[in-house]
Amino acid sequence: MKSGLLDGKEAIRDFIGTPSDYMLRKWVKAGMPVRLEDGRWLAHKENLDDFFKKYTRVDSRNADFLDSNAHQKKLVKQNNP
Repeated sequence: MKSGLLDGKEAIRDFIGTPSDYMLRKWVKAGMPVRLEDGRWLAHKENLDDFFKKYTRVDSRNADFLDSNAHQKKLVKQNNP
């Protein structure tokens, strides 16, 4: 096996630090670069690192989640135009 290549869901989950299949599948649907070949999951460490750098980048224009009251403020604004 080549250096950096992860072979199998277990190896991929161990590398990214998630214990659940649910989160793994969620990230795959979001574009995480994995390949299913002959029933085996394959991924490269560098590709996963690049994906998570992009996935976790916060666009300050859309960072409402950083403000714990943002959802409530949005609801108030919608109800009081």
